[in-house]
Amino acid sequence: MVSITYKHSTNTHMLHIWGKDFTIHTRLHYKFKNNIEFEWSEMYEAPQISFAMLTELSEFFGTKEIDVDNSINSPGCETCDYGSSYGHVITVYNITQNYPSGD
Repeated sequence: MVSITYKHSTNTHMLHIWGKDFTIHTRLHYKFKNNIEFEWSEMYEAPQISFAMLTELSEFFGTKEIDVDNSINSPGCETCDYGSSYGHVITVYNITQNYPSGD
């Protein structure tokens, strides 16, 4: 189940999807409006994103404009890679439903 909640203590919106919580950020874009962005990273290896996961995002936000960027790459220990972080920045454009409001 997908949902968005507003966290008053930190003045942020949280996206609950795929069994995880993500802090979402609204983004301005020169071509699209109503955009959000969130990061998903894990230690040692980037998480896998499936077509079904993207479909769930698409249906929840009412858009097919989704960009997945493999740009998170934070090295860990030089000898064992402990503390490394690899992942994705996911941007959803042209949201037509469930856009986070100021609450």
